[in-house]
Amino acid sequence: DEVRGSSYLDNTVGILELAGKPLHVTDIANKIKDLGRESATRGSVESSLVRHISSRGPKARVIRVGPSTYGLPAWKNLLPQSTSAA
Repeated sequence: DEVRGSSYLDNTVGILELAGKPLHVTDIANKIKDLGRESATRGSVESSLVRHISSRGPKARVIRVGPSTYGLPAWKNLLPQSTSAA
């Protein structure tokens, strides 16, 4: 199976590629559980993604696009940009 990988990060990248859009970490964790990784909890998956993003910076394989929501770096310019009221 293309989505099954050795880490939560590998699983997340495959899941996002198949989904074609950013997903909330709860949805990602549930899809990882569907792959047979019962130990995948929202907290453990998000922790893994946050550590990866923090350590890899602009070379990260996933990006945070909203509160607890992750996508692929290639989508960065396709996502709505948040604007601040000044």
